[in-house]
Amino acid sequence: MRLLVLCPHYRPQENPRALRWTALCEAWASCGWDVHLLSARNGCPPGEVELEGVHVYRTGSLSLAAWLTGESGHSAFVPTSGSSAWPQRFNTFTWHRLYWPDGACLWYPYARRAALQLLEKKAFDLLISVSLPFTAHWVAFAIKKRHPRLPWLVDIGDPFSFLYQAPKNNLFLYRSRNIRAERAVLRTANAATLTCAGARDAYAHHFPEAAFKLRVIPPVYVPPVGAPRPAGKANTSPPYVLAYFGSFYSGVREPDLLLNFLDGFFRQCPDWRELLRVELYGPLEVEFRRRLQSAACWNKQLFYRGWLSRPKAWSRLRTSPFLLSLGNRTSSQLPSKAADYWMSRRPVVHLQQNEADAFTALFDAYPAFLPLNPGDFDAAKLIAFLQSSPASVAAGPDWRRKAHTFALPAVSGAYSDLIRSISQGSTPD
Repeated sequence: MRLLVLCPHYRPQENPRALRWTALCEAWASCGWDVHLLSARNGCPPGEVELEGVHVYRTGSLSLAAWLTGESGHSAFVPTSGSSAWPQRFNTFTWHRLYWPDGACLWYPYARRAALQLLEKKAFDLLISVSLPFTAHWVAFAIKKRHPRLPWLVDIGDPFSFLYQAPKNNLFLYRSRNIRAERAVLRTANAATLTCAGARDAYAHHFPEAAFKLRVIPPVYVPPVGAPRPAGKANTSPPYVLAYFGSFYSGVREPDLLLNFLDGFFRQCPDWRELLRVELYGPLEVEFRRRLQSAACWNKQLFYRGWLSRPKAWSRLRTSPFLLSLGNRTSSQLPSKAADYWMSRRPVVHLQQNEADAFTALFDAYPAFLPLNPGDFDAAKLIAFLQSSPASVAAGPDWRRKAHTFALPAVSGAYSDLIRSISQGSTPD
């Protein structure tokens, strides 16, 4: 089986798409498949390199800033005197309002040219495009026009045309175009994969003609290589520490969710200001950092510990007494860290923002899981959970069954079965 994969994010990046597709492609390569992956440069030199049996072709940039700097971090276009922040202001006030389909559109001509050149040299059995960003699907759509008999699998990380909470472009200009483009992609592709039932249901609602093509394949747990051994067992005695691993996203998952939770809890239980602490791990944008720093609990009950590499993050996660999860405003997005949280076997407190929360649905059978609505919750439930939860969740039958679905062999196998099916001309079950 020879695959051409359009995946803008790939190793050495450590974001969810890069981790997932690095693991999948390397698993297939280890089984003898001929995997060719086209990614953006992402700070790496352009050209071809073989990584763990995967042929990786790096070209183009995913953002205006990267394009201006040539991926070097320094731009010849940035003035040496006066303000050097003009590219950011240009992005905010001009570029952000004009680009389509998303901020990665500058990658399109580079990726399209490179993919077509590969197709001239080799015969591929299947084309796979991975989002985010949607630009990857738009590149694949152009390729499919030139090679209509090439089977095509679309892997959707986040919705594109109907994610109005966090639009990928200027909806005033492009709302209708977004819908037409995503409908064209789904109409042309042979199958589409998503990570949760909520996303599948949302796509089936917005694009009912493509419902039969949709397939759910859950997040994958990738054991980190070189993770340091945990320094010790998790301490579940006071002060109780809730550790959050992840990011904040405008319109989808913002710091206000966490701040409202802490404010409500300490208003109900002021004596617990010395007994509860929240630690944040992950990237933190300037906008969100300012919002958190303005809160009364900053550096008192709420602490930012910075970004950690995946091995170090996993080690810290495994020794955290309690894990904190922040839900999305949508039911069509499942945080990729769900698999890591499940495999950690740590008690989990989850702040949800909607009744159809995808994380809550996934963790329904988790032995130590407490979902809370920050706007209306009983603090006594949280206190009882903190005081009675085990240090480690028992690996019972329900836990093992779900853990199996997150394992790389299960996830790669689900993709492999689908790939074989559509490459032979069949549609998803």
